[in-house]
Amino acid sequence: MKTIIRLLWIGVLTAAVCPAAEKKPQPSGAASEASVQELQDQPLEPWRLELLDVAFETAAKMPIKPHLKDRSRTQAMVVETALKLNQPERALRYLQQIENWRRGACLADLAVYAARQQNAPLAEQYLRQAREIAEKGLSGAHQEPVQEWRRDLIQSKIAQGYAQLGQLETALKAQEGLEPSQRGKMLLGDSQLQQKDLFDKEVQRLDSELKQNNADVRNNVLFSYAQMYEMVYDRQEQRSQLEEKIRNSWSPLPVFLRIQLLTRLTEAALDHNDSAKALELLDEVRRLMEKYQWPDETQFTLGAPLAALRYRAGQPQEAEKEVQTLLKSYEAKRQSIFNIYRADALRPLAEAYAQMDDKDTALALYKRAVEEGVENLNSRPRAEDLAATCCSMVLFAVEPDAELRERIRQIHKGLGQPW
Repeated sequence: MKTIIRLLWIGVLTAAVCPAAEKKPQPSGAASEASVQELQDQPLEPWRLELLDVAFETAAKMPIKPHLKDRSRTQAMVVETALKLNQPERALRYLQQIENWRRGACLADLAVYAARQQNAPLAEQYLRQAREIAEKGLSGAHQEPVQEWRRDLIQSKIAQGYAQLGQLETALKAQEGLEPSQRGKMLLGDSQLQQKDLFDKEVQRLDSELKQNNADVRNNVLFSYAQMYEMVYDRQEQRSQLEEKIRNSWSPLPVFLRIQLLTRLTEAALDHNDSAKALELLDEVRRLMEKYQWPDETQFTLGAPLAALRYRAGQPQEAEKEVQTLLKSYEAKRQSIFNIYRADALRPLAEAYAQMDDKDTALALYKRAVEEGVENLNSRPRAEDLAATCCSMVLFAVEPDAELRERIRQIHKGLGQPW
């Protein structure tokens, strides 16, 4: 766990540890579940599948003792990436190799994915398996006990799965008794929120959560409002209602969370081709950014995605100026950034250039990120950075050239003591 921003933002070469294309592991469960129709991976370029495998195998190289937590967290990141790219079979294959409670969290994520694909039987199957892990943990010598906060994290995802299925009563029961950090995350699916009466009830339910006056709950509820904002964007009255709720309730939040909320609203506007609203929000974010001094690596994590959004909003020259300023700042501050954070700073810049259709500069920055990731002598941070860089390249469709492929192989092969 390198930084809080990495947690909140909120947030991948051939099969050695993960025998990719051989036998697909079957989910555990009753024999009757075997007849449930499985989800299928969507077509994806071979090089992206290769890098996904590299990312997972890199994470799996971390020894269970003493790095089970770091190993499992990084593996879960690769599972998340696979799901974003519509690779549910691959995600299932990966998550079955996670050796702690995060397997349950990933199963719940896969259930949400299945629900969104209208595969209710499979979603319910995965939710049952996730619940079993939340309640009993995993068997085996290396398993961590499922502490209360871990169980609650899984349960909050299970609640989201049932909500996505439209089973609100079951979802509400699943989130009963959760600690505040996990409350306020559950949200009905898009089809339900298109019904005005259900939309109103969902807003009322979240409003009641907000009345707890708890910082964690407030944070979760406001991001749920932001998600709803995107889902009902074409209905101006409801969209405006949600934006007003966010603005009226965010004053106690740290400024970087307010920036994240505004970023989510901007993304929603752009996804609905509303460039005027997006630019209005981006200008507001810019004013907020200029008011504060930011830690060296944080300014890149926050600022680079905003430049990419400005590009999408129709201001390519302004966007280019912003990202160039960030890159110059990195060059000036590189020595003051601890080596395990340098790749974290470069990846958002590479992602921004990729979204601005400058794949050459993006590739050059990914190459630098790979090299910065091996500056530390210990293999654990090396493995974390290599997996994260591979996932980033896959997500933003920046294909490595022959030189970078070979370098990735070398780093992957060279991971070992000291960890």
